[in-house]
Amino acid sequence: MMCFICDYPTVVFYVDPKTDKEYFHCDHCDLRFLNPKFRLEAESEKARYQAHTIDVFDVGHQSFVMPMVETVLKKITPQQKGLDFGSGPDSVLSYLLTARGFQIEQYDPYFNSKNECLNKIYDYILATEVIEHFYNPAQEFIKLNQMLQAKGALGLMTLLFHDQIDFPSWHYRNDATHVCFYSKKTIQWIAHQYQFEKVEFIDSRTIWMVKA
Repeated sequence: MMCFICDYPTVVFYVDPKTDKEYFHCDHCDLRFLNPKFRLEAESEKARYQAHTIDVFDVGHQSFVMPMVETVLKKITPQQKGLDFGSGPDSVLSYLLTARGFQIEQYDPYFNSKNECLNKIYDYILATEVIEHFYNPAQEFIKLNQMLQAKGALGLMTLLFHDQIDFPSWHYRNDATHVCFYSKKTIQWIAHQYQFEKVEFIDSRTIWMVKA
């Protein structure tokens, strides 16, 4: 099977003995991904997301996205226009930034499918806990890049894989809606491919990329 990011050949590197789910690895860009035949149907996927509906006032979830909030506060001005891509029905991130005077629109294919949002140009785009759900990551990163103006910023949150993680027991793999797993090498490959001149790894899951 060809890699969904770099289109290089991949190999099966893990098969779950309980579910028979196959996971592929690309040695070129280091992406790991689930065999597409094991993906959820759209309605089942949406139901999973609805089951995890988040209260914007939930302190735990506010703390979870705070590294991204703090990064935006340091690097972006309230006058700049942003997009919360994959916001879900109620975005804690957008709530916290809007409360601080930031201009940010929300888009989600299931819950905020305002396609006009995808035809605009932004100063920054945030995708928190989103890219691990991408069925076609190359296509999605092309779209994100096209919506950013020159010197625009892309903020990502996804738990990065590294060699110290035991993939079979990794909790991130066990979410049925997670289909792509990235490492620092993968993110750096994406940055190079889509002409981001700077990549900053804020912590184990928060990434800030600046477009050339």
